[in-house]
Amino acid sequence: MGPVISKYILPKTILKKMTNISEDILKSKDKKRWGYHLAGQIDSEYLIPEDILIKENLLDYFKLIVKCYLRDYMDRSHCTNVNTKVLQLEVDLNSMWIVEQFKHEYNPVHWHENCSISSVMYLKTPRMKNNGNIPGKKDQAGNITFINRSTNPGQSFELPLFSLKPKKGDIYIFPSSMAHTVYPFDNDVRRLSVSFNADHHTNVKFLS
Repeated sequence: MGPVISKYILPKTILKKMTNISEDILKSKDKKRWGYHLAGQIDSEYLIPEDILIKENLLDYFKLIVKCYLRDYMDRSHCTNVNTKVLQLEVDLNSMWIVEQFKHEYNPVHWHENCSISSVMYLKTPRMKNNGNIPGKKDQAGNITFINRSTNPGQSFELPLFSLKPKKGDIYIFPSSMAHTVYPFDNDVRRLSVSFNADHHTNVKFLS
C-alpha cells in the first residue's frame, strides 16, 4: 500500500466561511504575503492568521478532519495491533495560506517540510482549458498530481502517479513528504484554494 491520500467534502457552512475569509484577506491592505515560504510560481499567496480561524470556530474543525485522516491512515497501515492502543492523538496547525491561481501559473514538483501532514481545499474551481487543446491529449489543465517517490514503475503494485481535477468543496489530506505538482491552465479564469500544514503527536500504550 502506498501513501494514503484522503478526500473529504467541506460542509457548506465551512466552505462559505473559508471563501469569505479568503476574499476578505485578498481585499485587505494588511494581508501578509506567504509565497516566499512556498514553491509555487504563483503571485497571490497569502497567510490566513490563526486568530481568524479561532474567531470563526474553524480551527477545531480542521484539527478534527486531520485526526480522522490519521486514524484512517493508522487503520489501513496497521500502525496499531492487538498489543497497542492509541490513547491520545494531538494535532497542531502550523500555517494556512490562500492560493489565488491565474492563467499560466503553476506549482512545480515539491513537498512540504517541517510538518507531518498537508492539505489543500478548493473554494472556487472554474472550468480550465489546456494549453493549445491538442487533439487526443488528456485534459490535465489545473490538475493536482501526487507522485509516489517510493514506487519503482513496472515493478510495483502501487501507482507512481495519481492525478485529479479538483472540484469546489473538495479537501485532500496527505503526508507532507508526498511530492505533488499543480498544472497551469490557459484561459482567463481565477481559481481559489487554501492549503495548510500540520503536525501530529500520538501517545501509544503497550498492552500486557
